[in-house]
Amino acid sequence: CAVHDIDETSDGRMFIVMPYYGGETLQVKVERGALEFDEAIHIASQVASGLAKAHEKGIVHRDIKSANILIANDGHVRILDFGLAKLAKQTRLTKTGTTVGTVMYMSPEQAKGDEVDARSDIFSLGVVLYELLTGELPFQGDHEAAVIYSIMNKEPEPLAKYRSDIPEGLHRIVEKAMAKKPDERYRSAADLEVELKQFQVGLGPVATGSNKNLLKYLLPASVFLAVILFLIFKPFKFEVSPDQKAAAAENSLAVMYFDNLVDRDDPQRLGEIVTNLLITDLSESQYMRVVSTQRLYDILKFLGKEGAQVIDKTTATRVAARAEAKWMLLGSVLQEEPSFVVTAQLIDVESGDVVAAQRVTSQPGEKIFALIDKLTSEIKDDLHLPAAAKKENDPWVAEVTTGSTEAYRYYLEGNRIRWEGGAPYASIAAGSYRKALEYDSTFAMAYLALTSLAMPGTGNEKRELIAKALRFSDRIGKKEKRYIKSRSHYLSGDISTAIQELEKLIDEFPDEKRAYVDLGFIYQVHSNAFQKLRVPSAGMRKAISYYQKTIELDPLHYWAYNQLAYTYNGIGEADSSIWAINRCLDLAPDETAGGFHDTHADLYRKAGKFDRAIESYEEALTRAPENYESLMKLGQMHLYKREYAKARASFQKLLAMGSADNRSMGRYHLALIPLHQGKMEEALHVLDQGMSGDEMEGYEGDAYLWKLFSKSSIYAEKAEGERAVAEFEKLLAIYQEANPENPARWRDDYIYLLAKKKDFVTAEKVLGALKNSIVDQTNARQTNVYWFAKGWIDLERGNIDAAVTDFEESAKWGRWFWVRYPLAMAYLKAGRLAEAVGEFEGALKAFSPRSANYPTWVVKARFYLGTAYENSGWNNKAIEQYEEFLDIWKDADPGIEEVEDAKRRLAALKGENRM
Repeated sequence: CAVHDIDETSDGRMFIVMPYYGGETLQVKVERGALEFDEAIHIASQVASGLAKAHEKGIVHRDIKSANILIANDGHVRILDFGLAKLAKQTRLTKTGTTVGTVMYMSPEQAKGDEVDARSDIFSLGVVLYELLTGELPFQGDHEAAVIYSIMNKEPEPLAKYRSDIPEGLHRIVEKAMAKKPDERYRSAADLEVELKQFQVGLGPVATGSNKNLLKYLLPASVFLAVILFLIFKPFKFEVSPDQKAAAAENSLAVMYFDNLVDRDDPQRLGEIVTNLLITDLSESQYMRVVSTQRLYDILKFLGKEGAQVIDKTTATRVAARAEAKWMLLGSVLQEEPSFVVTAQLIDVESGDVVAAQRVTSQPGEKIFALIDKLTSEIKDDLHLPAAAKKENDPWVAEVTTGSTEAYRYYLEGNRIRWEGGAPYASIAAGSYRKALEYDSTFAMAYLALTSLAMPGTGNEKRELIAKALRFSDRIGKKEKRYIKSRSHYLSGDISTAIQELEKLIDEFPDEKRAYVDLGFIYQVHSNAFQKLRVPSAGMRKAISYYQKTIELDPLHYWAYNQLAYTYNGIGEADSSIWAINRCLDLAPDETAGGFHDTHADLYRKAGKFDRAIESYEEALTRAPENYESLMKLGQMHLYKREYAKARASFQKLLAMGSADNRSMGRYHLALIPLHQGKMEEALHVLDQGMSGDEMEGYEGDAYLWKLFSKSSIYAEKAEGERAVAEFEKLLAIYQEANPENPARWRDDYIYLLAKKKDFVTAEKVLGALKNSIVDQTNARQTNVYWFAKGWIDLERGNIDAAVTDFEESAKWGRWFWVRYPLAMAYLKAGRLAEAVGEFEGALKAFSPRSANYPTWVVKARFYLGTAYENSGWNNKAIEQYEEFLDIWKDADPGIEEVEDAKRRLAALKGENRM
């Protein structure tokens, strides 16, 4: 709410002049009842946006509550009454004179009278959002002291107590905003705003139960044909019908960890074995929805009870409610040699009533698997499933897992290591799975688990493992069968069928997180393969939707946030990309030895926020000093910012690293420093020295080739076409001898040099060979380079309109610097000034490690942007670019045409008379 004036009346009373807004406060609105998700999130995100602006100015409101938020008649949300607001670091507030209504929204630190910062407002907004969604306040009491005690010591009632349809992602947002400790809340109101908007656009409102809209890719005729063939060849096994889905939703069950009463430590993991076998056995029914072990683990982790083996009834109820289960099963195992006794209670989650109890006892010498089959049968009877459920195929649990208790124990151990430790513990988890296979070499689930790890490293090894899983897939559950089929198709290159299997899986098991992760990854990596060429963003958006579903199921899944960051970046949504990587770092700051910090830096660099990028590269190197990529990119950032001494220091550190690749890369990058300054002759000298060093080590890897590339580029800039082509042909000879299977690599740059030399006959011949080498028309990199190369031929021939078309085609496959620069040049020559300006500006923001290989283009882009501005009549902007360009190349070699032209243009624009 704007403040126009602060003054005092003639009798000394202070007053504030503000606009009048018709409307109603949230307090009035919420008194009529809880709001719908969309409206509540829309309001909360607007409040977060307003608070973010205030916080940027160092202002903390300190009295955010529903009575101070107005919904104006124009639909806009207004934050009222900054009467308690003060500047940051001046925000200590006593409780004297406050009302209970205000206290109910206070943060714990504010209620104690401690100094508060912007995070206190975030807590209060969390309280408001809770109120909007439930119609109730989270902290209540008969008097002020009781409310303050509740704020500081009690957790609010779960949202699910008031509304069973609230998605888990929204639970997490509210809980994080209202965390007791300020450090555990959102770092800023802006972060909260972004996450609310992300939820509204991508995650919610999310329907409960099965996701009925995910399987939409088969045409009706295809579905009909598939059903006919299915009935002909497999009449004994039908797909899940709508009636079965309805029954499954009605009979949703969460099986909690069974307690080993004899030994609470349970070293043999007997309780865990019983729980997992029971989940697997019950999941075979098409008339039940059983919460998976992974889902239970994720919810417990979210509740701060990761790894818990003994769960009290209160915690179990919270877990079951989050899993949207109607029933939950609590149980225990009593091992009395040589028999087992397993008891269980079936409980209504909403009421807490025990509706049935089961007790099964094994016969002497009978394995635990047979006992599970008995218990499964009793539970189904007590759930009163439809009559048709009794007729469905009900395999013994040993038939869909393993007959070896030891094998199953090691399999569960591998799962727990993988879930708790993540990627760094893949090799340890693999050891457990291989141990399981020593006890049962037909255990298909263990083979499948091995293929999902980062180990083993080669595709051939994974194909061998999945082939074994397929061989023994007659002894596996229906869920795992889908995974095995999908993985097999994926490893054989049949991406579409791999996706279809996963989509069928999530249709049957809508809470199966791993399937959403796999789908997200496939769509992210193979996005171009699902489009009719040139529209990769649609595949990326599919990936985003699956990663978002992953996060809805597991809000602590940092890897999904990491992949979201890359995917958002791939479609040009920089703010969302940075939001996602920040969430990843919040959740896992110490994972991957600085890898996430390197990603963080990459994304800030791509967003043009170079200072933040440098900070993150430095942080990555603090965590992993041997990370040559972070060091190289840090040096490139310093080079781009003209911090030459810091760039040189980074590149010299590369020289000190152990491998020949790193040393050669350091030599190469040292040559980029004078090249960026326009010192072509000095750069050639440094390149020659670097190549001599490489040759002494017998090194002819990528960094050696980049030195040849740079030499040829310098000669092209100097209009020495013969020498440019000769140097590049040395590069081609070395590369082709080492990589005969990839003849297309480097051809686009070769064509560029031939075109600059005006050797169009050879350029066209090489272009034809390049086109014939593109066997995969959906391969973005291959198709991009063809149009890039063709564009240079047309540009150098003077076919400007054709060149524009070529470079536009190239840009459809990726808007990298080295693509945008020639497109901007073509627009400039075509007189399309607005488009030229846009591309030059975009190119200068699109700095990347690949951009560093074109340092003269990076600098000359400023000169040509200046000419585009000048020709558009934007003289002041033109002057800025010319001055920037001339400052960078103030010590450049004499005779560079663009330098002399820039001086003339600048003088003319400044009105100077030069002879």
